[in-house]
Amino acid sequence: YNMPLKFIPKESCGCHCDDGLEGRAEIVRLIEGIRHDSWQNHMLTRMYVGLTDSSDMNYGLQYMEGVLGMFEGYSHLHCIRDDIETTTEYEKTFDRMRVQLNHNFLPEKYSGTFSRKEIMPYADEVISNLASDEIMICRLIHNEDKMYGYSLVKVNKFVSNEIRLLDEFIDGATNVIENIIRNLRLKIANDELSIMYDRMSEMYIRDTLTGLYNRLGFNQLFDEYVAREDVKNDFIHLLSIDMDGMKQINDGYGHAEGDNAIRAVARTLKDCFEEPVICARYGGDEFVIVGTNLNIQIIELTQTKIQEQIDLVNSQNVLPYKLSVSVGVATSTCQTAEDFALLLNKADENMYVNKMSKKNAAQGNEPIT
Repeated sequence: YNMPLKFIPKESCGCHCDDGLEGRAEIVRLIEGIRHDSWQNHMLTRMYVGLTDSSDMNYGLQYMEGVLGMFEGYSHLHCIRDDIETTTEYEKTFDRMRVQLNHNFLPEKYSGTFSRKEIMPYADEVISNLASDEIMICRLIHNEDKMYGYSLVKVNKFVSNEIRLLDEFIDGATNVIENIIRNLRLKIANDELSIMYDRMSEMYIRDTLTGLYNRLGFNQLFDEYVAREDVKNDFIHLLSIDMDGMKQINDGYGHAEGDNAIRAVARTLKDCFEEPVICARYGGDEFVIVGTNLNIQIIELTQTKIQEQIDLVNSQNVLPYKLSVSVGVATSTCQTAEDFALLLNKADENMYVNKMSKKNAAQGNEPIT
């Protein structure tokens, strides 16, 4: 910070002192130096604090480049391993590095990667152009035995105070970069855990055989569905679907073929419905479908479409048996678990009426009404 300063030397008695101009000038110079050092230290502290929680390497190094502006006339270079954002396996050997920040250090604006064996781009040229009064300060960027890269700064070796501050900066910058990398590793690990959690959550509510929602997934989505304000008081239309002749398929062709039959019906139901309708395998060879944007006409058309799709599969003669399903429909408002249980029971009753009617028709009996 720039504070107003006016130095007025006086004798111990309070009288003005007119001599000692050289001494007074030295005192002023020292005070100015202290003030300058305090400002630089303050900026370094701001850098450390400002980047404590950062996991963005580009942002962190751009921030540090701004802080380096207080060291006018100095060149600096920061190189890190090229896989820094994509791996958490820092113990392994790496082959490529990249220039992350280059400020008047390399002979030209350099971008891209280089082999770790090269140490740095244009190494011979940089070293040969080093002035007799210049030195390079280097700090490795690492955490214990994990190597991330390095920082280089060129300074005048005779300016001890600037060397000290630059040395402190490199130490601080190295710590900041290491902290960014630790945060980045945590972010990568957390992202991987989040993806894994989402996948496991999806697996938990999905039926592995058909890819439809299972009973748990259906119940979870149904609770969320009826809780929505835009459908809360709407009529819920529920279809209960049960495959016909599954015992005969399992007994005659084996349970593996029974699984093929279930998958074939599941694909048919997927083709007949789209979101936000919820379609699930509720158990065994039973399926349920629920939605609010259905009316009697749509339901009748949908039942017809299901039968047409089943007939299409049967006509292709892919399976050694004929697929058949029975469908029951129920409609009601549904705001509690008891309401849903009543709705499902009513749909099941209607489905069994449909199933028995088909059996009676096959036997030449009167249909059930």
